[in-house]
Amino acid sequence: MSVGSQTGGTGIITPDVVPSLLSRIDRMWLRANRHKGVLEEFFETVAIGKGHGLQHIINSVGRVAENPRIAQDTDEQPLMTPLQGLPKTFTQVNYRLGVQVTDTMLAVDRYAKIEEMVSGLPMSAVRKREYLRAGILNNAFTGTDGADGKSLIADDHPQFDPDVDPWDNLGTGDLTGSNLQSLLLLADVMKDERGNPDPQTIMRVVVPPQLRQKGLELIGSTLDAETDLNTNTVIIDRLKLLVSHFLTSESAYFGFGTAMGEEKGLLDVVVEEPFMINNNPTNALIRIDKQIKFMNAVGFTVSKNIYASAG
Repeated sequence: MSVGSQTGGTGIITPDVVPSLLSRIDRMWLRANRHKGVLEEFFETVAIGKGHGLQHIINSVGRVAENPRIAQDTDEQPLMTPLQGLPKTFTQVNYRLGVQVTDTMLAVDRYAKIEEMVSGLPMSAVRKREYLRAGILNNAFTGTDGADGKSLIADDHPQFDPDVDPWDNLGTGDLTGSNLQSLLLLADVMKDERGNPDPQTIMRVVVPPQLRQKGLELIGSTLDAETDLNTNTVIIDRLKLLVSHFLTSESAYFGFGTAMGEEKGLLDVVVEEPFMINNNPTNALIRIDKQIKFMNAVGFTVSKNIYASAG
């Protein structure tokens, strides 16, 4: 058995780049990676379209009123002012990738695989966008990128009303039944910007592949998976486990609530969705000349929809 040479090439497919398509081979098949990831549902896509510049500022206003006060009809009327949020700027980034094929390569291809080989550009854009989403989670415990100047996951997020105690979406410890229950409790005791109960309900738990078995043991068992007391599994047994192969930590786990729209807090601000372009090459003997392009900015404002532990 002989092993052909491997090369990343320069983006131009010529006979010397893919010599196997010129050789006598009994069967030639096409490899592909079709894995799209699982994180898209947790990000709100904000399609702003063209003509709005490179920077897009997102803010919010609130409708949570103070609670009514004791006041007789003849007393001075109590007044309140709705609270505004904190602005966050999303700066657009261009992403592009192309491939070219020469006339000679098409002429000598024994297996008619060239067209299929260059068809992977759309999937590369899908994969890149999942990497961008995963990057937000991979850096969730550090930095000051939030609209409140905090990391995505922290135990001291300031409320929009500075007189209200900070809120907390930071869990602790490895993925265990008790730690997962504590994470759900963080969501359940959440307060709104005025300090009122604002319970969130975690329904999805996202883990890296290394925690798949542990997660399934905890969530999928009708009985407590960590003791021999045969106590029933409660609360966490209604969760759905999702595995993200784009997470870099082997110990972090994330719980997501049911928020919709911008309230998710994780945003994909899009000027251009991925699209293919057929170039017009200056050299007519470049027979295939394609590129894919998209423009977006992935980031977060603040989110009471996500709770996590670094493990």
